[in-house]
Amino acid sequence: MADNDNRNNSGPSSEQPQGFDVLELTLGAVKHLWALRGPHSILALIVVLPYAIMGATGVLDPFYTLATADNLPDGYFTAAVLMLAWAALWNTPAMVLWYRMFLLGPDHMLKLPAGAFLERALRLLGASALFGLILGGVTVVVMLIAAIATGGQGFNQGVLMAVILIAALIIGARLCLTFASITLGHAMPFRASWEKTRGRGLTIAGAFLLCALVAALLSVAVHGVIVAGLFGPPPADGTTLVSSRWMYLVDLVLAPVSYAGSALVCAVTAAVFWRLLGRPANVVDIEV
Repeated sequence: MADNDNRNNSGPSSEQPQGFDVLELTLGAVKHLWALRGPHSILALIVVLPYAIMGATGVLDPFYTLATADNLPDGYFTAAVLMLAWAALWNTPAMVLWYRMFLLGPDHMLKLPAGAFLERALRLLGASALFGLILGGVTVVVMLIAAIATGGQGFNQGVLMAVILIAALIIGARLCLTFASITLGHAMPFRASWEKTRGRGLTIAGAFLLCALVAALLSVAVHGVIVAGLFGPPPADGTTLVSSRWMYLVDLVLAPVSYAGSALVCAVTAAVFWRLLGRPANVVDIEV
């Protein structure tokens, strides 16, 4: 039965500490990802495969060419649209599976009809777009405050970006239950997620940030060493950011590392979901 405690040993354990601590949430997410490294790697490879194929065949070359406003390379806009379509229309369905993998376990992440899967992917895309609009509004407010406080001079760009990043992390932390619930078939309103994470936002945001930093450092280190060893430094003339189309195949091989950050955010969200809302046992698409 769906409420059988032994149906899935890959979800966050009910024996885990129920408190909220940045380091504990981060380490728990890392351990959870490591336990599910197999299905995570397969999913990451599937996500990156279209990008690697487009890149290896030269379709994306114009996008990575160092262009200026007066000198856009031929095919630049086509490549940009393909990149956007890949990022939104291909990555978003994958995020549904990542969330479900950590919330329900790999045995149940695919147990839903194709129509339900498509609907949840579209809802997740819509929620992401709404989150982007909210963040855009916050950015405008921050810039207006900066302009008023400095008499129109504006803050240092680095400081401004840091403020916006912190705002994105905190807002994302407060709304994380909505994104998780969409993948389970229950579209929790942003307002409900905001209320349920009251008093936890900074802790969740801290775990998101720490996970992202760990994943970014690992990805940059591994990718940098391999790319430098295989292809050497970028071309001296600086005409393109792509030194070889074979680099896209390297991106494909390193997809599990590159997408560790996204997976860890889903793992943290799963832990928060379990602790605040309990075991997702009432999800109709996994009842048997």
